Amino acid sequence: MGVAVRLFGGVRVEFDGSPVQVGGRLPRLIIASLVLADGRALSSERLIELVWGDDPPVTARRTLQSYVAGMRRTLGGAHALSAS
Repeated sequence: MGVAVRLFGGVRVEFDGSPVQVGGRLPRLIIASLVLADGRALSSERLIELVWGDDPPVTARRTLQSYVAGMRRTLGGAHALSAS
């Protein structure tokens, strides 16, 4: 079955039919951005822009990489999530 992401009524993630807690607002924004990209790769710079807007914190790249690593752990590492 795999991963399902529901965007209406808030971002919700399911893995093999079971709800998965992916974290707070920023991780959910990252997931929503990746889903809405519809299979197109998003650079770290684009994800940072989508998540933090025009004034990202100095630590944005490191924070993004940390969130993506956490999502990989949560989803078992079997799915394509990357911050390049």
